[in-house]
Amino acid sequence: MSKNVIAKNICNLSRIPINMKDNPVYNTCLELLNNPNIGYKDSSIYSFKFNPTTLGDIFGVSKLNSYGYTAVFLPWIHKKPQEKINDQAFINFNRENKFNKIKGLMSSISSVGYFPEKFPDRKKGIRGYWLEYKGKIKTYIISGNHRAAVLSALNIEIPFMYEDGNLLKHRETLGVGIDVMNYPSIFSDKSVDYWPAVKSGCINRKTALSIISKYFEE
Repeated sequence: MSKNVIAKNICNLSRIPINMKDNPVYNTCLELLNNPNIGYKDSSIYSFKFNPTTLGDIFGVSKLNSYGYTAVFLPWIHKKPQEKINDQAFINFNRENKFNKIKGLMSSISSVGYFPEKFPDRKKGIRGYWLEYKGKIKTYIISGNHRAAVLSALNIEIPFMYEDGNLLKHRETLGVGIDVMNYPSIFSDKSVDYWPAVKSGCINRKTALSIISKYFEE
């Protein structure tokens, strides 16, 4: 199933809680639109500094400070932090390479538009699911963070597909407490007591709600 999403409702950059207006990929796109010759050291992606030392730093919860920041964990998906998976996306990365990737996408989409079949990848499009907290809905992007930001900057509608689990890598299924082949289209605070990390006893409902709330900060 697919539909279009609104840029301001996107709540993440990889697993980092961040809204689109503060997204360094989006802001780099705006800078390129204003000055196509901007150098990478003058861009937002170069100056972006998010330097957590623990998993707790990412979500602002001390309960997870015993885990390294590279551990993979979302309480509505995982039973506990997955330390064998190393995730450093947009934390420890080559800024020049990232800038060049953004610039290339900007140039390509600006020239020919965005047609997922012309930008083939493992997930075949921009994929994700919804998050619900206190009656508000946000879009969590699993695959296509760069493309979503570029399309937002170009004011092009963002075609969005629900994750269906069929194209997940093996490592993306490790430690999960959901049926990935019947991937939920929405994770809501109303069902927090049934989230895998809460059911497993890894964290309590208060900590879980604190984590999801980060994705709704403006």
